[in-house]
Amino acid sequence: NEIIGINNTRLVRLSSNLKIVAKGDFVFKSIFSRFSIFRRLFREQIYSKVLISSNEIVASNGSGLILVNLEDLTCKIIDTPKSFKKSLDLNVISINGIPHLIYSNYSQNQALRPLKIYVAPVDDLNNYRKYSEFNAELINHIHSYVQDPKNEDLYISVGDIDKTSGIWKLNKETNRMLPILVDGQKYRSVILEWVNGGIVLINDCPSADN
Repeated sequence: NEIIGINNTRLVRLSSNLKIVAKGDFVFKSIFSRFSIFRRLFREQIYSKVLISSNEIVASNGSGLILVNLEDLTCKIIDTPKSFKKSLDLNVISINGIPHLIYSNYSQNQALRPLKIYVAPVDDLNNYRKYSEFNAELINHIHSYVQDPKNEDLYISVGDIDKTSGIWKLNKETNRMLPILVDGQKYRSVILEWVNGGIVLINDCPSADN
């Protein structure tokens, strides 16, 4: 059995022999990669990915979203908002029983500008819309999402400032966004998982034990 994987921006097919299907950019490799400042400015990498079907994944590569077909390794650019660059987490959630891709723009956002959350039907990924929004002066960015499968409420881990870092809940019925576990850096989490009817969080506190 063969396994298809993504290694940074390279698509590779893993079997008895490793085969590079698409190589990185020649100009970057031969010129820009020699200087650290240019490596950071011009690099591309995979920030997040999610399996949306048995043979398709969506990946965030720093300049938008791409749809990768795992059968023939073709890639298609997905329509996204003009301001969107990358998402630290991609996930599939249910909205009224219909699977949707969910994402948001990830940046340092030091100015604490409003942050929009977008969704698009898995079978119509170009048809995105705003699903919810964090108001200004609240958060820097979103780390991850997890959904309660029973009522479709959404739990969102955010960072990085003390007063709002932690887990917020988006109520499906009221569309209200409220903090539920926010108390400084100790609840600053990067990964959320739904396990046995509850949330498991893996935190990302730079100043204490994790």
